[in-house]
Amino acid sequence: MLLTYNQIIKILNDWATAHYQVNEFGNGDLWEAIEHDQMTDFKYPLMWVQDQPSNYSSGEVELIFRVYFMNLVNKDESNENEVLSDMLLLCNDLLAWWEKQEDYIQITPNRQTNINSFTEKFQDELAGWYIDLKLQIPIRYDKCSIPMDGMTPIPTNCLPVSMTFNGAGISASPSGGNKDTVVQSSASGNPQVGTIITDTTTDLVIEVDPPGEVPLNTSNLYKTGATTSVRTGDDGDLENGRGSSWTVLEHNNGFGNTNRFTDTLGTQVYANDIVIDWAYWDQVNDTVCGWYSVAQTGATWNQAIDGALALSTGGYSDWFLPNLMEQLSICQLELSGGQMILLNYAPFNYDITAQSERLWTSTRTESVRAYIIVENANFQGVNTTNSSSWMAKRIFTLTELGL
Repeated sequence: MLLTYNQIIKILNDWATAHYQVNEFGNGDLWEAIEHDQMTDFKYPLMWVQDQPSNYSSGEVELIFRVYFMNLVNKDESNENEVLSDMLLLCNDLLAWWEKQEDYIQITPNRQTNINSFTEKFQDELAGWYIDLKLQIPIRYDKCSIPMDGMTPIPTNCLPVSMTFNGAGISASPSGGNKDTVVQSSASGNPQVGTIITDTTTDLVIEVDPPGEVPLNTSNLYKTGATTSVRTGDDGDLENGRGSSWTVLEHNNGFGNTNRFTDTLGTQVYANDIVIDWAYWDQVNDTVCGWYSVAQTGATWNQAIDGALALSTGGYSDWFLPNLMEQLSICQLELSGGQMILLNYAPFNYDITAQSERLWTSTRTESVRAYIIVENANFQGVNTTNSSSWMAKRIFTLTELGL
């Protein structure tokens, strides 16, 4: 392996030492520390790393560590929510560091992972979160490096391997090492999947078919999210539009999974409340739509526009109030309990039940009226001096997302 178990634990220890909000690090079986009444000896916030069952697969090992972040809670639990919020950010920091670090570029963190909160789990005074850190590490099946003797000697010299991709020869790879070669699209730079035609001790021939990428069809509208049908030929019956479902794409997003909605790291933790909508991925300009999912309340139409333009959150500015069609693009037009779902689904979880919760759009109907998203009726034009709520939208570049 590129890193030993001891080296990984040391890296995690060094990370905890460097982080301003972590005061102590430990690893091993957490329950042993609890049984020996050691929990009161720690300086909090505490980062604790515990081994989990891991996996071997072809050419790599996935080491899994359950990483706990925990802190003390007041006896009256008055600061419990603050503790949970801070510890969740530490989980996000850890995953982001492994994703962006450049010292061990061949080690890949698995973005699809588990994260859970806990209160009163170890002691009544402790609360926090744990995240399963899954590190995918390449391994070499190198017989020469095995510390053993007494068996038939293994040849140490092998012939170089000739490598050919789509008829183009690549310099031969010498024996005794690895050669990482990625076939990329000339248009987007995304990796391409190849089919092995020949694989012998001296020849490797791979064909990428079709060469390049299959372009996404973005000319069709996305599904409305309606799935209930009352007759043949209605929207719930046909479910016309792009997408396998309202929240699942027909293709991979920029992070390599089929989730329509992700956070800025490609997971679905949403620690900074920013939602990336991959249904509207512009592959020509390498941009994608994003939303700040926390609705702002008590605003007239002009105040909503000004508030969105001035918004700075998650390290991003350049937000704006969406127009009517943009806001409707994330409104699911399916009934649930007799009410239109609209934005009352994960990751937005915003239920419009009163006038104050209606959402402004930047689209006017006339000089003193603008369209607003209303409860169970989709949208209507209202006076711009009404007091309602708003959400902000932003266009993200793939570079901003680390892609």
